[in-house]
Amino acid sequence: MVLKKPLKVDLGSEKMRRIAINGINSKVGGGKSILLNYMRLLDQQKLDDGYFLLTTKGEEFDWLGNNNIAVVKLPSYYANTFFSPVVYEILINSYLKKQTIDLVFNLGDLVINTEIPQIYLFDWPYAIYPQSIVWKWMDWKDWFIRKLKLHFIRRRLHLPAVTIAQTPLAKMSLENLYGLSNVEIVPNAVALNNLAAESGRKFTLPPGRKLLYLTHYYVHKNLEIFIPLAERIKEVACNYRIILTISGKQHMKATKLLRNIRDHGLDDIIVNLGPIDMADVPSLYKQCDALVMPTLLESFSGTYVEAMYHEIPIFTSDLDFAKVICGEAACYFDPHDPDDILRKLDYVFEDTYRMKALTSAGREVLSNYADWPQVFSRYQGFLHSELKSTPLNA
Repeated sequence: MVLKKPLKVDLGSEKMRRIAINGINSKVGGGKSILLNYMRLLDQQKLDDGYFLLTTKGEEFDWLGNNNIAVVKLPSYYANTFFSPVVYEILINSYLKKQTIDLVFNLGDLVINTEIPQIYLFDWPYAIYPQSIVWKWMDWKDWFIRKLKLHFIRRRLHLPAVTIAQTPLAKMSLENLYGLSNVEIVPNAVALNNLAAESGRKFTLPPGRKLLYLTHYYVHKNLEIFIPLAERIKEVACNYRIILTISGKQHMKATKLLRNIRDHGLDDIIVNLGPIDMADVPSLYKQCDALVMPTLLESFSGTYVEAMYHEIPIFTSDLDFAKVICGEAACYFDPHDPDDILRKLDYVFEDTYRMKALTSAGREVLSNYADWPQVFSRYQGFLHSELKSTPLNA
């Protein structure tokens, strides 16, 4: 463990508390976005307490300038899913005790096994969809790791002083499945200023209506449905083109999917751009005609909100989590039925009024979402409230 950026203040004050921020597993997607936006706002505050950011990616936080924030660079294996039980059951708690931490803001998937008070941000959908078909689609390694992870979540969910859910649906599921009574709702926020900063990159995209699925590869993203969908598109000579942003390095099934696209002669219908830098995301949205997400599990997806911001229609799975996030701003389909997906695409694209209705509803939904300063304020409210009831260096 290395203090890549040490504190530049004296922690000897009786009033100054030590707060740890667990960012170990905030590596990609929504988790990384939450951590980065939280740290940007924290960096701008006049802080009375000392904050210790725990991360394996210390170099990504060289920009932090607040004297009350320290960056603790942990060994890379701390972020390895295989070692998570040991890390969360033993290693993190050992560090927290050595540093006499008063409170933890836990952004990791697992609950930390510690008596030190923690505020736990829950965003792992597998834990609230134990009957999902996705469990049957995993290979044995993924199944085992996730079942082990679920075991430790169940075992430790009683420990946090506050568990934060991102939607009312997630809150209800946590209460019903695990008997929790301390769940609070703080909706996720999307940093819309980032979406406005267009890089101007011109992507090499095929002609036709471009259907974007901006995602990392995970089994629950249901990317394999695009094979039969692309075959239907080719059979009926539609001008739809599916745009993906995955890499074969992300999962062995991602490699297989990309190979199947080539072997089935569908690479003229399904175009994979590979992972996209955040700075180029606005440009990509502007060059696509719709968002198509056949996902099977989400706690909250900022991708929906991004599509609303860029005013492109959303097509997504007819499942509860999607409806909670999108409401009237999406056209819903059966994520297991490529024919239904194609019907819904035709239904909207054949009628300009329907397209405008979806994007108009998206603007309305977007106007009701909290921005990052509001979400940050809610997080800090929970931290400060808990500190008031916690003895110094408990």
